[in-house]
Amino acid sequence: MDETQIIASIITGLFLLVSTYMTLRWRWPKQPPQGKAIEGIDKPKRRMPSKTIVGLWVVVAILFVVLIWSFAKSPGPFVRITYPFENAYVNLNETIRGTSQYVPEEKEIWVVVYVVGYRYYPAEKPAIVQADGDWSSFVWIGDEDDTNRSMCIIAVLADSTIQAKYDKYIQDSVASGFFPGLEVLEVKAEDIVSVTRK
Repeated sequence: MDETQIIASIITGLFLLVSTYMTLRWRWPKQPPQGKAIEGIDKPKRRMPSKTIVGLWVVVAILFVVLIWSFAKSPGPFVRITYPFENAYVNLNETIRGTSQYVPEEKEIWVVVYVVGYRYYPAEKPAIVQADGDWSSFVWIGDEDDTNRSMCIIAVLADSTIQAKYDKYIQDSVASGFFPGLEVLEVKAEDIVSVTRK
């Protein structure tokens, strides 16, 4: 929920409470204690004008619609790969580039290389993201024997759990000198680009 939605929620809630209180107060004035004389018994009870009541609830309805609209239009995370292009031929190692918007602070953009029909290989580090949302990530794409092999470059948003798994995988692989890859991606792919190794 962003700041606009929070403010809209607070305003709608306060206005709803105030309008309900005013409506009840004017329609049902406080009654005198039982057994005491009632002055002005013949005077009609105070009532809020019908037009005022209708106006209050119309405003509440409008605020409610605006609130719903703000939630519906709230932009979600946007992550795209801008290099390499779809169906491009790529080198053994490349710097993958992309752009992004509205990425939650607790998540990192991470590039994963998928060797088609085999396994997933996350980059050694999360992408470096600039202030304008542009990002880059250095990756190894297969090994020297993978010439003409089909690969996929995948951009994901890794939460703390996925980040920990990738970090552990990299640490273990570097320590052993063997990168076995991961059997499953375990996270939604934000963008995928199919490539072929040179």
